[in-house]
Amino acid sequence: MSTIKDKINLFSSDNPEIHLFKEGIFIKMYNESAYLFTRYLKPYKVNIGKLKKSGEPYFHIGFPSELLKQKFALCTLTEVDDKYWIANSGDFDFSSDEYAAWKREAELKREERMQMSETVRQIEDRGDSWKSILREVSDFRLDAVTPIECVLFLSSIQKKIHGALSESTGI
Repeated sequence: MSTIKDKINLFSSDNPEIHLFKEGIFIKMYNESAYLFTRYLKPYKVNIGKLKKSGEPYFHIGFPSELLKQKFALCTLTEVDDKYWIANSGDFDFSSDEYAAWKREAELKREERMQMSETVRQIEDRGDSWKSILREVSDFRLDAVTPIECVLFLSSIQKKIHGALSESTGI
């Protein structure tokens, strides 16, 4: 298999199997194969890439190649060549609707990770005011206060955060 698109095109919803490819020291699965792996074998963080020519998104997961037999212990693993395997358990069922929902969920999780990274970067950029807010949250002892005191503390932190945002962004 030369391109990711070629690898993706091997999947058939009529005969759902997981197609695995050795790439360097990793085993990778794409799109529907990644979906089947996360649905039937093990939840995994899904990565999203873009095809070079079309810019079309693709979904992939991977793990170190020495774990191949362990990850697929419950499947029939057929070696097509030294860099390509097909896994089947007889129980794999493919639903286009569930696959579409899985892709949307992966995209949402990616957006959340990107937003979290941006938030962390903004906190680092804002310096001492953010560090003091984080220190204050870290030092707050939930076990030593009443629920109403927790609400009041959260309200004060929100005010400080909005104040720090206003100072740094002009909002």
